[in-house]
Amino acid sequence: MREDRSRSASSRPGVAGNESPSRKLNICWCIPSKIEAISRCVDRLMRMITKSKCVPGEVQDVELALREAVGNAVIHGNREDPAKRVHIRCRSRKRGALFIAVRDEGNGFSPKQSEKSALATADSDHGRGILLMRAYMDTLRYSRARSEVYLRKRAREQPADSVAPGLRPSTAASTGNEELAAKAR
Repeated sequence: MREDRSRSASSRPGVAGNESPSRKLNICWCIPSKIEAISRCVDRLMRMITKSKCVPGEVQDVELALREAVGNAVIHGNREDPAKRVHIRCRSRKRGALFIAVRDEGNGFSPKQSEKSALATADSDHGRGILLMRAYMDTLRYSRARSEVYLRKRAREQPADSVAPGLRPSTAASTGNEELAAKAR
């Protein structure tokens, strides 16, 4: 796997408490169009994404969509042609959002035709990558040439009781402290 550029820098100088700071991501990689490169690439990217904490609680969704996007680029876009490469960009400027672009060097495809085909062959092992990416990511878009897919994932809102452990609204309210209960919500 050839890495064009990989950078991870802290987005905040320090954070009080036990929470680790989230980190910015700016990763640009090229991989060969070989099936065996897919898992190695996705596993390494997922370690970096997880470490960055840019989308806490969403890494499994991101991994599934990323694996589908890279697999589609290698298998369908570049047709496993070793002379062609798959280009991957991952970017996160702040905690709570991740942007991924996967581009192949193929001729592009028809997203609507691919989705219709996937629905028609629901019992097949193939053809559901686009539907899975759409289901697990917040945004799925394509380039005009249809050889690049853009994915976006936002972190889920944290429940009020996970934001302030020990200060759950019911606990605070039972002490008679209305102001504390309101802050915990």
